[in-house]
Amino acid sequence: MKKNTEISERIVQVIETLGLNPNAFAKGLGYTRSQTIYDIIKGKSKPSFEFLERYHDSEYSVHFDVGWLITGKKKTEYPASLQWLELEDEESTDAVRLRDLLRRFVLDTEAQISALKEELSHLRKTNENLTSRIEAIKKLCNPDEYSFP
Repeated sequence: MKKNTEISERIVQVIETLGLNPNAFAKGLGYTRSQTIYDIIKGKSKPSFEFLERYHDSEYSVHFDVGWLITGKKKTEYPASLQWLELEDEESTDAVRLRDLLRRFVLDTEAQISALKEELSHLRKTNENLTSRIEAIKKLCNPDEYSFP
């Protein structure tokens, strides 16, 4: 029950930090009723795979990632392979679905990082190109200031 309490505390932290109440948080996750959130917060039920999936797909996961919500660890504290994840019930369908959700999350994150690196590289090349064009224009505008070999 301790792990469930810790997750509940982290969910409360997310709600409070974002300045929400449980009703608004539930609505942001696409729930029509907030009872699911109240039950998790009060420790009456554990977060389901559906809850974690909704959370992962929500804007809230931008501020607090689902890995942190589950483990309390920052993203950088666990490897991308997710081999650290040892669930108590390996045969549980929820455990398998949770692992798949976490793997998808990591793969999505790695793909986003890769795309951002490519975009950064492209922007650097564009910047270099524009800088040389500006220098060429400066030479045309003020030829006396530049010496030519």
